[in-house]
Amino acid sequence: MHRVRRNSTVQKLICILLSAILIPCGVSLAQGARGAAATPTITSCAVLPLTNITGLDDPMLPSMAAAAVSIALQESRELIVTSTTDLEREMRALGISLPASQSDLVRLGSALRVDKVLNGKITELSVNSQNGQARCSLEISVLDVDVQEILDGAIATVTTPAIPGWTGDVTKVVNDALRSASTNAVSQMLAKRVRRGHVDLITDKGEVNINLGIADGVEVGTELLVMRPTWSSDLEKTLMRRVGTIVVGEVYAHMGWARVIDGSTPQTGDRVYKLHVPPVRQKEIARSASRKKSGQLLAAAGILLGIYNTGTGSTSATPSVLTGNLWQSKMGQAPTVVLTVKTSNTEGERTRGWVIYRAANNPFFPTQPMHIIDVIEGKKLPGGGYYSDDPTAMYSVDGGQFTYDYAGEEGEREDADVEYSYNHMPMTPGMRYYYVIRRIIEPLMPPGYNPPIATAQVFEPVDEPELTIDVEFGQPLSDPSNHFGPITYYTVPQLVSPANRAPNQLQTNIAFTWQVSEGADLYRVELFEQRDPSGLGNPYWVSPELRVGAGQREMSYSFSVPSAADGLRPASTYYWRVGARASGDVTKPVCHELQREGYLYSAMREFQTVMGPPAPMQTGEDAKPAARKPGFFGSVRRGSVER
Repeated sequence: MHRVRRNSTVQKLICILLSAILIPCGVSLAQGARGAAATPTITSCAVLPLTNITGLDDPMLPSMAAAAVSIALQESRELIVTSTTDLEREMRALGISLPASQSDLVRLGSALRVDKVLNGKITELSVNSQNGQARCSLEISVLDVDVQEILDGAIATVTTPAIPGWTGDVTKVVNDALRSASTNAVSQMLAKRVRRGHVDLITDKGEVNINLGIADGVEVGTELLVMRPTWSSDLEKTLMRRVGTIVVGEVYAHMGWARVIDGSTPQTGDRVYKLHVPPVRQKEIARSASRKKSGQLLAAAGILLGIYNTGTGSTSATPSVLTGNLWQSKMGQAPTVVLTVKTSNTEGERTRGWVIYRAANNPFFPTQPMHIIDVIEGKKLPGGGYYSDDPTAMYSVDGGQFTYDYAGEEGEREDADVEYSYNHMPMTPGMRYYYVIRRIIEPLMPPGYNPPIATAQVFEPVDEPELTIDVEFGQPLSDPSNHFGPITYYTVPQLVSPANRAPNQLQTNIAFTWQVSEGADLYRVELFEQRDPSGLGNPYWVSPELRVGAGQREMSYSFSVPSAADGLRPASTYYWRVGARASGDVTKPVCHELQREGYLYSAMREFQTVMGPPAPMQTGEDAKPAARKPGFFGSVRRGSVER
């Protein structure tokens, strides 16, 4: 019983169970008679002229950039931008000039009665005088007026394509570059938003349990602002009072643990908001991490030097090399992750088992038992040099074990007992996953080694997944492989329209619509003729690569041509599909059925075109079919936007 009371993991588990029982009750009491339905609200925003730090002497540039950002916000359908006239009037009335302080932004937002105030900078703008190619960089940040902190932001840099036969119209090129950079920045900002969370529990050690996790976009190191709703009797309304700042140190799918880094200790029910980290702060954090890593390397060098003084020789096996990608067996089927593991022949001979580690959104996660998803006995993996991870599988292994023998100190054969427990959890669509692999090996002993160690145990957390290897001496695990990733897990697109076997489709204009897959941000439509129903050959028509917009749940793209002569054949069958991929992954997905790399594909659908008018009778040379040169004009229609 005393061990249970002292065990921090058990304490956390008890806290989570209590929160699951008590928090819903508190929420229900707080809601009272308001009911479950909430009136939807529209977020309003004021956009200030962006600060020009490019060095270009153009007084209109800040206003042009602000107009481009305002259009991008309006097109997102998630924010309404207040008018420039109201903005300028209130700035004059309050005596606010640019650049404005954060307190001035709060005063301005309150006067305009908007929810958010957007500020930003134009950090780069240049135009190639030879071909009209432009490069533009914007940095935007959004202040929440109620919270009085900057919660959202983004940095975007775009390069517009060269213009054939450019005549030197700089104004149009600059406008296009500003529009493109603004759209990119707003899309990034909306995609990276994290919903408002709350504090569930506080342990006796001051650890803060929050209801945000990996699925919400929270990672280890994320800083969160803690605010407390406080009733003001003078103003007769609830005000948000700042409590402090916490940083996430441990994160799971739908919850996390954090520690206080600034201010007071939170209370249960306090609200938490993800803070936007500006570029200067990001560089400071990166430098701090670099210094910490350098210190760890120096410490490791000192340890290695001590080992070298004891005796020379290798004490661990070199790591395997790990690569991989999403792998689809057939079109329309859910993908798996296939890892390719390369190990030298020498290292393969001393291998006795394999340990697979996986983590979400953490490219430098430690190889600890909590990240184990599989332990495999044997010199080789079941797939030879490949390992397949099923993203939908959920199972646990408790008390797994196997034994292997190795050469002891005096040449006699010794037994090594391997015991392990782990959880294989399903992947969350849209999360980016990283992998590491270590081999269980014949223990290696340095030449200067003399005194035997009775039992060497690796990774023994209490009441947690574990890996324990009992050997007489030496290191029974190889060095970890490279951290490979990211591999973004996502499902295949679901086609909406035209319906399968849809009749009477127009020859000159067909809109293809599909549901967006969580995590995949790039799509393309492929159209095939009747002679290729499986889509193994070259497509008849391919759309450009399409990027999903922020909050978009459905996409549509049209095959459109100016006349029936350029369109599809009448009374004919055609087949179509949609490919999807995630930008930013180190490798591209593979569809095994098509033997193609680049996209995961939906299942094929077919449709029939309308019956055309009968062709006139032709004879002689006129009867020969003319060489057909299909052309098309594409158009994108945004689908529904989740509010």
